[in-house]
Amino acid sequence: SGSTHPCDRERWLEFIFYAHQNRNEIGVEMLAEWLQNDGWDEETSFKLAFEYSFAREILEEYDSYKRK
Repeated sequence: SGSTHPCDRERWLEFIFYAHQNRNEIGVEMLAEWLQNDGWDEETSFKLAFEYSFAREILEEYDSYKRK
């Protein structure tokens, strides 16, 4: 279900928040490959990887905004 099921969504957001808090740099390609190795199909893995990348951009901008 990707990140649409409520249980999956919660775990997915926790993953994004954790990566952001710890400043983990995971590129789209790397995350998509990791997800595919974990059994996700290519289309869903790239969808999630781009979603992750966008979420991280938003969090970075938010952090910058708070520092102003």
